[in-house]
Amino acid sequence: MKKKLFAVLAVIAVICAMTMTAVAAPFDTSLLLPVTEQFDIDKVVSATGDGVASLTEDKTYLVEIDGYGYVAAGYAVTTDGSFWATFIAHEDNLYASKYMVLQVKNGSQETAISPYHIAFSGSVTTPVSISGNEEYPIVLVNDNGEYQRAVVEFSLDAWYVILPADFSGYIVIPNERLTSDITEENTEGVGDYMAMRTEQDYRFFWQLNIYVENRGEEETTLEWVNMFAVSETLDFDLPAADPTEDPTETPTETPTEVASQGASVTPGQSTAAAQTQQGGFPTWAWIVIAVVVVAIIVVVIVVASKKKKEN
Repeated sequence: MKKKLFAVLAVIAVICAMTMTAVAAPFDTSLLLPVTEQFDIDKVVSATGDGVASLTEDKTYLVEIDGYGYVAAGYAVTTDGSFWATFIAHEDNLYASKYMVLQVKNGSQETAISPYHIAFSGSVTTPVSISGNEEYPIVLVNDNGEYQRAVVEFSLDAWYVILPADFSGYIVIPNERLTSDITEENTEGVGDYMAMRTEQDYRFFWQLNIYVENRGEEETTLEWVNMFAVSETLDFDLPAADPTEDPTETPTETPTEVASQGASVTPGQSTAAAQTQQGGFPTWAWIVIAVVVVAIIVVVIVVASKKKKEN
């Protein structure tokens, strides 16, 4: 009887521990509003620098770079002043958005990527990229829903998001981070991305561009799968900012968090290492609870066994 009871309790304890440390719900992709329907027309694809760009059979945008190097790749939305049909169908998603989201698949080398889109108003064109303002963090969400604050560094002539090797998922960029002022000195203030539309009547975009930098020695690829907008206010529940930490310094260990359903980004979040979380509760806390539960069960079994012997 004692052995059966112990076996049952042990199974219950294991199940409790597994449940408590289970991965939370993934990033809620239902929040993603289409901007591109993949790159489904044969418009001009250009690339300058140390690699090439092309459209794949899956209608994605592929950049290939040989070793350390840099590519500026452009995809023409229009060549005659009018938007192509599938883009114009989703243009309002950009104007109502709070975040721009790029879906990418990185190759086997660490790379850096910077959006560099061209907005236009009449005959005037203006680039839109990201600033260095870490008050509004850019977040990487992988295909499993795990997320982390992106490391952002200034390199060459723009601010770049660092992608780990083999990363596949989403780059979530708050609109406050999007700006026409792409200088290295721009590390404060809210970007003028939305004001360009509401106050200066710009349209997004005449051309979709990305800058890609291969930060490794071997040949690698960066596949731009799609582009989305998010109109909801999001909250990834990242830790508070650490004023002693350099926001552009690459950490020795990449922090990872697991996003809850509908997770997202809010201002004032940190570059400090983030704890892995389960439903907003730290995983280490669940592990401690599980250990305590198992310990209590063991104590109960021992006490019950002693009482049985005494009787």
